[in-house]
Amino acid sequence: MNERFADGTLGHSVYRKPTHTDRYLHQRSFHHPSIKSLVNRTLVQRAFDVCDQDNLKRELKHIQASLQRNGYKPNRIKISKPDQRVSSSPSVTLPYIGPASHHLQRILRQAGVTVYHSSGNKLQGTLHTHKDQQDFSSMESTTFHVSTAKSTSGKLVGTIPLGSRNTEHVVDEEILTNRPL
Repeated sequence: MNERFADGTLGHSVYRKPTHTDRYLHQRSFHHPSIKSLVNRTLVQRAFDVCDQDNLKRELKHIQASLQRNGYKPNRIKISKPDQRVSSSPSVTLPYIGPASHHLQRILRQAGVTVYHSSGNKLQGTLHTHKDQQDFSSMESTTFHVSTAKSTSGKLVGTIPLGSRNTEHVVDEEILTNRPL
C-alpha cells in the first residue's frame, strides 16, 4: 500500500484487506516442518521486499504476533532478512507422508539432491466439479421437461434440435436486455 507523507515522499507497506483474518497454516497441522517454516519465511521476505524502513519494523511485529496466534513458538519465529541463496543442485518435490518422507529426504540429501515437500492430493481435488467442460459440439438435440397446470397431465417432455434451442436462448436474452424497466 502506498501512502504519501507531508514532505511529499511515498511510503510503502503490505496491504491487507479489511476482512483479512491473519490465519495462516497452523503449527499443529500435519505438514512437513519445512512447509511450516516457509510460512514465516514468505511473510518476512514479502515485508522486506515491499515495506520501506519506516513501515518495516511495524510489519515485522505484526508478522510475529500473527504467527504466535497461529501456534508458532516465539523462539521459532525468525524475522531477520532471509538469505538470497541460489541452489545449483538437482531438486525434487515429493508429497509429505510423515516419517517416511524424512527417511527418503535423508537418503536423497546424501546423494546431493535437494528435496521439497508438498501437501498430498486432497479428495476434493480429485473429484469432478460442476465446472467440468462438456463438449456440446457432438450433441445433436436436447431434452426439456416443463411442468404444466394441474388440470392437464402435469408435465410436458420433448426433444428439440440443439441449434434451435441456442437460437431461442439468444432471442430470450435480447428480449430481457431490451425490455424497459
